[in-house]
Amino acid sequence: KKAGQTIDPFVELTLLKCIEMFAESIPGVVIQLMAIATGGGNVAAWVSVVVSALTTGYGGATISYDFDTDPERRQKAPAFYGYVPSKPKQRSFVFVTMVFFGAGMLLIRCLTIVLLGLLGFDWAMAYIGIDLGLFLAVKIFRGDFWYWIPLGGFAEFLCSSLIRVLGKIITDFTSIVHFRHPYEVGGLYWSFGFIFTM
Repeated sequence: KKAGQTIDPFVELTLLKCIEMFAESIPGVVIQLMAIATGGGNVAAWVSVVVSALTTGYGGATISYDFDTDPERRQKAPAFYGYVPSKPKQRSFVFVTMVFFGAGMLLIRCLTIVLLGLLGFDWAMAYIGIDLGLFLAVKIFRGDFWYWIPLGGFAEFLCSSLIRVLGKIITDFTSIVHFRHPYEVGGLYWSFGFIFTM
């Protein structure tokens, strides 16, 4: 972070990517799959869903890749950062794998939401709400609910709530590897979410 900057540009870029995933990419795939499920989809509709999923997977992979390959972060926390190898071919393989992993998780989770939505809107909301409620309860119980932005008062509560919900939903749908960090979703809950989605 340079002098005069309110927030680190790297963190700001990540936050903007997450907002785009939360507000556009994930709902877009759900809407596309719902349209296919209710009205039948032609080849163009399926291509559109796959392209949307891959671009979302790409966005998630760049978040993890950028954080993991940052030399400063690797030096500060070598036990957490460093899963992306240094050799170019291996690096490319890991990146492409993360793209397809994120896209696959997105399609699985969105298809689950669509199928539950076809049973009834309440089923889909219960599926999301129970998991999200359990996550927030665990964060509060562990004393880990407050996020790192020190705004104070109600603004801090609102910011922490918003970022925790946003991070959890994005992690559920894309399994961004970086969000397994203890300050975000946490490794155990990241793994639980992955298994719960599968």
